[in-house]
Amino acid sequence: MDDVVLLLDVDGPLGDFHSEARDVANKLFKLNLTIDDFATWDVTDILPTQEMKDKMNAAIAEPGFASRILPTPESIEAVRELKKICEVVFVTSPHPHSPTWMRERQDWLRKHYNVNHDEIVHAFKKHHVIGDILVDDRPKTIAKWETKHSQAHALLWDMPYNRADLGFRRIRSWREVIWLVECLRENLCPLIPREV
Repeated sequence: MDDVVLLLDVDGPLGDFHSEARDVANKLFKLNLTIDDFATWDVTDILPTQEMKDKMNAAIAEPGFASRILPTPESIEAVRELKKICEVVFVTSPHPHSPTWMRERQDWLRKHYNVNHDEIVHAFKKHHVIGDILVDDRPKTIAKWETKHSQAHALLWDMPYNRADLGFRRIRSWREVIWLVECLRENLCPLIPREV
């Protein structure tokens, strides 16, 4: 397989969304949260009241939030290397209530990863996007995508908040992603085991 298409989620694998959300929650609610306090993908699950959840979602939707997210360690170099060996498509879910999220995300990807607008897919339903590999940190997204693309590789990007989710093929490093792409290019089909 010469033309491997790698679909990369942005928040989680590439952008440290949870750290920015933690900082916002700590400031808004005078908390002292750490990354390890997040036990689920949804950053509002940690908040005890609906009012707090609503305020948090509003803060995430504000202009500037998406721009402040920092790249994850090693991701910039990994994307540079991956772009040399496969087609990388950045598949990202826009915030449904943010008027600037999509533009900020495009600018952020261009700034940190040298990405053109035609390499980005904004999608709430990522399972409709076709590729050979999907790397995403949200278990629900991986499950839906894998159901629709059973011959492809759906890989859960390992994060502290998704470790309780079992039954997935989990990926823990950019080296593993690069290795899988190289194997597929050589028509080798390694099986990454599911966690039980």
